[in-house]
Amino acid sequence: MNPVFICICCLVLMGCNDSATEQFSAYEEKAGESKALQAIAKSIQLYPDSTALIEQYIQLLDSAGDYTKAILQNERLLKNDSLNHALWYRKGIYSEHLYDTAGAIKYYRFSIKSYATPQALLALANLLAEQKNADALLLCKNTSTLFPVRELKADLYFIKGVYYARSGNYKEATSRFDSCIANRYRYLEAYMEKGFILYNKSQIDKAFLLFETTTKLNPAYADGYYWMAECKQATNERTEAINYYQKALTFDSTIKEAKEAIQQLQ
Repeated sequence: MNPVFICICCLVLMGCNDSATEQFSAYEEKAGESKALQAIAKSIQLYPDSTALIEQYIQLLDSAGDYTKAILQNERLLKNDSLNHALWYRKGIYSEHLYDTAGAIKYYRFSIKSYATPQALLALANLLAEQKNADALLLCKNTSTLFPVRELKADLYFIKGVYYARSGNYKEATSRFDSCIANRYRYLEAYMEKGFILYNKSQIDKAFLLFETTTKLNPAYADGYYWMAECKQATNERTEAINYYQKALTFDSTIKEAKEAIQQLQ
């Protein structure tokens, strides 16, 4: 579960002259693909140089969660526009979705080298923080200097908190998460991180209250219900745990851990 929320930047449509239509053979009609995907795949076969069509196809693949194909199409645009920071940033995002952390870090660096945006800087800093890499703190400092706007403060505090939490410095981490919440009260991931710290310290009741807070701020927040269930399971309150696992699945049916936990508890 990746805790940081990063806004997607606007993508610039640029020219693409890749005429190798054989690259597209893998995207012809397949069982399970939507009609929209099939239609645009055929259109690109007819107009392989159309950047607009490729962009539209990428967005459809994104919506379908097919990030592997989305990256391949993004590569077609990068071949003729290798300095486009937005394309590198998008490749980084898709690599994150595919759990290719090393690739994502590399592509975010390429994006920043072409043109530093707060989105790419935050994305890179967050990944480095997750890896306990102190460069995350330097990136946060540089981002604050380059973009001294209030809107970024919560994200910067959050990333610093993640770095300290992963490094085991829970006191510093909690302080940063508190500052994050002070700047953006509905920053759900900060409450979750504070809850994880308490959970790991076996302060289950206090952790439960933080997880519960996220569901009060957003009644459809599946992660909050899931961890409320984890707390109840940790205190051997089986019925309550099952109820919260089921509620988590109501809002996100893909949480396989919740399904497995229910089977074990029933």
